Amino acid sequence: MRYFTRGIAFAAMLSMSSVAGAADEQAATQTATQIQLSHHLSDKTYGQAEYYRLSNKSNSYVIYYQWVKPTAKTEPEFMIGMPEPVFWYNFENRGFMDITVNGVKSKNIEPLSTKVWNESERSGIDTLFNFDGVKLTLRFYLRKDSPVLWGELIPDSASQSAIKEIKVIFNCKPSMVVGGQLEGIYERELVTPARTMKQETPSHWHPLTSGDEYIIFTDLKFQPGPKDEKSQGPCFVRADWTNVQAAQVWFGNEYAAHPEYTINPESSNFRFGLFESKKRYNNKEFIEMVKNQQAEFSFK
Repeated sequence: MRYFTRGIAFAAMLSMSSVAGAADEQAATQTATQIQLSHHLSDKTYGQAEYYRLSNKSNSYVIYYQWVKPTAKTEPEFMIGMPEPVFWYNFENRGFMDITVNGVKSKNIEPLSTKVWNESERSGIDTLFNFDGVKLTLRFYLRKDSPVLWGELIPDSASQSAIKEIKVIFNCKPSMVVGGQLEGIYERELVTPARTMKQETPSHWHPLTSGDEYIIFTDLKFQPGPKDEKSQGPCFVRADWTNVQAAQVWFGNEYAAHPEYTINPESSNFRFGLFESKKRYNNKEFIEMVKNQQAEFSFK
């Protein structure tokens, strides 16, 4: 297992210039590049950071890898963030997903490498992790025909240990988070192809089935409209259930919701899709868009 050896030295990165990537962003349909950017300038707390922009004509995402320094009371951490297209809401700008393999969490190790790639139909990044002998690649990519950030978790043939359990969890904060109000004031609702689920108090785990192949996280109270110029609107999570053993979602009258997927350890991979947009949608617009543009929001 690779622990923290290279994320302690901090280098502030301020410009937006491209530093890697095979394709020209203006000419290509979709591109992946490493960029220079910084959202956190505290060298006391934050170490190394890496930013990767994945863009096409429909959307632009930034994947953010942040090393957090240890303190007298805390261990170092590695965080996977998504500060763009939306910084404060929907998918967490830091820590929007966690992977656990055989009890080892991605936040407690650091990646071995990240490679940027660009093809004619897709562009993305592959990040290799070593979970105590189990090597896995976390892939993010954009297709040229979809606004969705697609992802895969791919076991590596060079692993030295057997996979016994894999869990993937996402951190969603739909539409609006009111400062200092983590629970009690929201009207959260989630929509899947099979059902609509209203929030309950207190929040708790709800089992998911293959009929819940995608989830749209919404809020009935906080949504864009003539009287609301701050709420962002819903976000979208899709899972390929082919290799899912079990799934559940933490959901209720609070600021965050967490869909969690347990993956068949003998499977070849786990595929997922995430969507948020700088454009603000009300709930009805967003739900109808997903239904009416099924090809763009579905796996290929």
